[in-house]
Amino acid sequence: MRRLSIIDESSIADLWSGFDIAMIAAHDIFGPFAFRKRDASDPARRLPINKALFETVAVNLATGRHRTGVLVARRDEVDRRVAELLRDPGFDAAITQSTGTPKRVRHRFTAIDDIFDQVAK
Repeated sequence: MRRLSIIDESSIADLWSGFDIAMIAAHDIFGPFAFRKRDASDPARRLPINKALFETVAVNLATGRHRTGVLVARRDEVDRRVAELLRDPGFDAAITQSTGTPKRVRHRFTAIDDIFDQVAK
């Protein structure tokens, strides 16, 4: 937050651009289920947006490190792998309980980053 208060207009524009790219990519990959946990008993049910999942997916897509075009083209694979991850108790805890602890932040960011890396190869 301290860095955000002193950055120049060009850097702010870059941040907005990254955010826009991330939101479009998230929608193109996950559709109406972007940033949401899944209900295994009712896959069509849209649960509320999960803030920790939003942060994790959005930041990973906004960094530009992943080839978002490839992720969009392989969205079924991304969606399948993320759905599997959401069933993992450790990942679920990282997006629902004590989400600000460094260990849980690292866990969720690394897990999503790994999926994006593997699919975008």
